[in-house]
Amino acid sequence: MKKAVLAALAASWLANAVHAPSAEAASADAEDAAAQPDPAAHAWAEKNLRGWPVEARALAAVLVTRYGEPDERSSDRIAWYGKGPWKRTVLHRQGIPHDFPGKHQDFLEQTIDYRFPIDRLDELADYNGSIVAHRTAGELTVRCESEEANFLAVNLAHELAQGTMNIEQVKGRHAQVMRGVQLGTRDREVRGLKFTVAQGGTADPGEISPLMRHLEYTEIPEEVPTVPEGPGADGAPEQPGTGVEPGSR
Repeated sequence: MKKAVLAALAASWLANAVHAPSAEAASADAEDAAAQPDPAAHAWAEKNLRGWPVEARALAAVLVTRYGEPDERSSDRIAWYGKGPWKRTVLHRQGIPHDFPGKHQDFLEQTIDYRFPIDRLDELADYNGSIVAHRTAGELTVRCESEEANFLAVNLAHELAQGTMNIEQVKGRHAQVMRGVQLGTRDREVRGLKFTVAQGGTADPGEISPLMRHLEYTEIPEEVPTVPEGPGADGAPEQPGTGVEPGSR
């Protein structure tokens, strides 16, 4: 079954790959040109991120072009807040090795407000280990090698949450689209989020445990009696000769 799904996805991708560029593809090319890092952003990254890996500096130049200089900066990360569709954007100095769908380093972490269905969390973990749903905070965080890859991962996680795609379809589509990016094509999924992002209201603080509620209203004695640990532990003098020596019987 899995092989059949992969074969169908591969055939679909090959069929689309030989088509002439569409108006949407031309629009994507224009966006690509506009998104190239400008010289000032490149200079900022080279000046302020000396010693960072070249991939991280290149990403920083792209992000500074899109969102301006970061709101926070430290020796190991730079961050933006409320830029684009993201609640939080963090570029890390150190990448995390990641082999899905192909080998790369995860440098860029981005977060949105999102309440992911509890009954689909296992599927999310199976799909991509670099996407984390924080149930209490009501956030969905993705960490990949680029903003385009993050857009794709979040869009596919949303499909999974909505039940419009199953786990095999999501994994296959991810590989399909990222291979297209390597060949110079940019599908809709990598150019932005395909759904309206919530602005708060997604947190889930959970419920107070019934046992905790019971314990809070249970009167605790002022003094809790202690159990003697051995002879003389209660403060009374130990009586000699009252015990039975081992082996005396």
